[in-house]
Amino acid sequence: MNDNITSVTALYDSHVHWLMTGEKKSYFDVQYFKTLSAIPENPFDPKNFRGDWIFGFGWDDSQISTETPFAELDRLDSVSPMCFIKKDAHSCLLNSAALKIILPLIENIPALAPFIERDGNSQPTGVLKESAFYSIYSYIPALSNSEIRRCLLEAQDYFLKKGFTHIRDMTCSLAQWNVLKAMQKSGELKLFAEINFNAETRTHAIETILPFVQKESIDAHNNLKIKGVKIFSDGSLGSNTAWLIENYNGSDQNGYNLWSNEDISEVMRCCWQSNLEFSVHALGDKAVDNVVDIARSLYGQKIRGYLNLEHVQLVAPETIVKMKSLFVRCHMQPSHWLSDKKFLKDKLNPKTMKNLFSWEALRRAKVPISFGSDSPIEDADVELAHRALEDSKAAGIEELNAPFFEFYSYPNPTGEWSKAKTYLDGYKPVNVELPPAHTGN
Repeated sequence: MNDNITSVTALYDSHVHWLMTGEKKSYFDVQYFKTLSAIPENPFDPKNFRGDWIFGFGWDDSQISTETPFAELDRLDSVSPMCFIKKDAHSCLLNSAALKIILPLIENIPALAPFIERDGNSQPTGVLKESAFYSIYSYIPALSNSEIRRCLLEAQDYFLKKGFTHIRDMTCSLAQWNVLKAMQKSGELKLFAEINFNAETRTHAIETILPFVQKESIDAHNNLKIKGVKIFSDGSLGSNTAWLIENYNGSDQNGYNLWSNEDISEVMRCCWQSNLEFSVHALGDKAVDNVVDIARSLYGQKIRGYLNLEHVQLVAPETIVKMKSLFVRCHMQPSHWLSDKKFLKDKLNPKTMKNLFSWEALRRAKVPISFGSDSPIEDADVELAHRALEDSKAAGIEELNAPFFEFYSYPNPTGEWSKAKTYLDGYKPVNVELPPAHTGN
């Protein structure tokens, strides 16, 4: 008998993309192939199509062996528009058919131009990043309510089988919310879910999302809880769009601040004055520091509320000190270490590397932390997270000096939300191996 095996119930994943977790199951899986050129001819199933578009997921830079990546997709299909989403979900690769549709619509928009990757001859490579990538969804068929329901149910089944009964969804839309309410009414909803609505712009947040959320929050929704608004203030390390204090290695740029400080401040203020939480994707150390400074400025005006910092993959020690005066929680994903470690030393200078995955420094400073998966970017798997913590420790990341299961507990252990079990409708408890007990403070 292994005394370190435990039966886990009511795990909390503090950062998921619920709908996309289900959507990914219908995408062509690019991760199985060493390179894009290794994908065989005619690989697609009907489920890979969305309208006449073909979707795939999971590539990274190591799989591309040409300066014209779109040509690698043209080999597979040059007629149907094709979109392969990068593993970090902050970039996509289009084939020439998709470029012919999308480029004329976006290349003359100044805010999008920096995110259209071009080669040395100023020709598009097929890679779109951040807002240029997200803009394509305005030009492809939207998911129907029945498709949204199917994706949510498939993702729900996945989370429950992994032992997660509580999730925090970070990219809900108005259409998804209405489907969730119908699922609640029909008895199909088994998860307990905190809901954050994704805001694309300041106008979208203030004129569309906030009025909708205020109206919907009047009624109780059982195991659905509306928490607030979420924005993306920077990007990812994999796409070189995370906003850093120092430049990327071999580059004269340090990433992107995707929202102006004025817009971040205004949406933060409106959320807090509406008694809603404000959540910010802030992965780079400059992005984290910037958002903390904006929050501290509002606190100085006696405008206060709950701030959630998403990812916090890099954070400077001086920023952690500034966090201590705020109602802030950092939502981190240990498994990102396993995906990103292969390129970190190539992208980041030694000074920046010191700010990586500072979960122990945050814990020691008594800044609240929750762990999650960022599903579907990483698997929702506590054993994977444990492996990441052990592997990062071996690589020099400061060890988390506390039982890591504490960070998968729902942070408000009172009321009905603490009573959920994985025994719902035949789901069995998940057996996971506990890490060795910690004896430090």
